[in-house]
Amino acid sequence: MSEGTPVRDHILIMMGLFNVLDTLGSNMDDEFKEDVILASLPSSFSQFIMTFNMNKMKMTLPDLMNELTVAEGIIKGHKSGSINVAEEQLECQ
Repeated sequence: MSEGTPVRDHILIMMGLFNVLDTLGSNMDDEFKEDVILASLPSSFSQFIMTFNMNKMKMTLPDLMNELTVAEGIIKGHKSGSINVAEEQLECQ
């Protein structure tokens, strides 16, 4: 995925490709699909990826898409591209 591409569009394309591969008999489990999606993201998502992996998060692909869409909005709101979790929690309250 190139920087600036909407993450939702990218993940929908990836999910479509996973469906084609599943139809062809692929044995990819959801965890592997998560890893492929995370590996395809640009460096601006590095904080999200690190948090996701450190917390050993597991979720459905639609849930991952929703979380990444939220993260994308936060990233776009910060010029430096970094996410301050404490700041995010304050904004949500």
